Amino acid sequence: MFSILPCKDESKLSSFPYGTTLLIYSENEQEKGHIAYAPNKSAVEIISMDLGVEDVNSHEAFLVADALIRSVGSIALNASIITLCTKLQGFEKIFADMGFFANGEYMTLYLNKLFSGMCKGCSGGCH
Repeated sequence: MFSILPCKDESKLSSFPYGTTLLIYSENEQEKGHIAYAPNKSAVEIISMDLGVEDVNSHEAFLVADALIRSVGSIALNASIITLCTKLQGFEKIFADMGFFANGEYMTLYLNKLFSGMCKGCSGGCH
């Protein structure tokens, strides 16, 4: 069983810019990875992500990323924010498979795409 919960550990939070929220991904109560995000104008920016897997192009990596990004997306929607963006490198395939598109220096995702229809990465199994 896995969980995604906000980090309360100030020592971990101190390595991120002020205003960043850190969600910790745990499996069987063992910390595996995280996603960090912060407001950026009218969007929420993903500023750090660790999937806890060696191969970021694996199906397991996609499933973890999907859960983390959907968690951030849900939080953003609850705050009436409809866009996620990121400058993170190394996750381009995952972002593209989830519907992010190139937008200047950012990859951008409109949350209505994330929460409706099918993403490429899940082959229909997640909706």
